[in-house]
Formats: sequence, C-alpha cells, structure tokens
Amino acid sequence: MMEEQKMTLESAGATKEIIDTLKSTNKIVQEAMKELYIESLEELKEELEETKAAQQEINKFFTDYANEQMDEVEDELKALEEEEAQKNKNAMPVANKEEINVEKKNQVKNEELNLDNFLNS
Repeated sequence: MMEEQKMTLESAGATKEIIDTLKSTNKIVQEAMKELYIESLEELKEELEETKAAQQEINKFFTDYANEQMDEVEDELKALEEEEAQKNKNAMPVANKEEINVEKKNQVKNEELNLDNFLNS
C-alpha cells in the first residue's frame, strides 16, 4: 500500500510538471503570435514578391544580354567560316587538261620502258 501511494504521488507530480510545461509553452506561443499579425505577414509576403520580381528582372536582363552576345558570336563565326571557305576555294589548284595528258603520256612511256627493259633482260 505504501508503494502504491508513492507511485500515485510520483505520477501526480509528473502530471503536474507536464501541465505546467504545457501552460508555459502555450504562453510563449501566445506571446510569439502577438508579434505575427496578419498585416505584418502580408507585408512580408509583398516584400518577398517584390524581391522575387526584381530577381527575375535581373535574370531576364542577363539572359537577353547573353543571347545577344551569342547571336553576335554566331554571326562572327559564320563570317569567319565563309572567309576560310573562300580562302580554301581560291587556294585550290585548277588542273590543266594538257598537264594531265602530259603526265599520262609520261606514265605510259615509263611503263613501256619498264616493260621493254624487263623483256630485254
């Protein structure tokens, strides 16, 4: 019986501590909520939206600038490629039909000489 009373007393003490903790926590939350008026939350929301809009405007500026720069770079690259193609076109030798015929004749003569040398040896 003494043990039961001791446990009951301890349980009551623990329950009182829990209730006291809940009461003090509730008071702290109520104090905190007094500072969080709806108007101040709406003001904070508007400020956040303004900040977000400003950031989006900055991002758009840099995106547009980068796109403009990319267009200029692509145009410059295209011009350089065309210039290089023109240089290559101008630098390519044009074969003369007479030169080709002379080379073929020389090659045929060399083959005939080689064949004659082979047959005569």
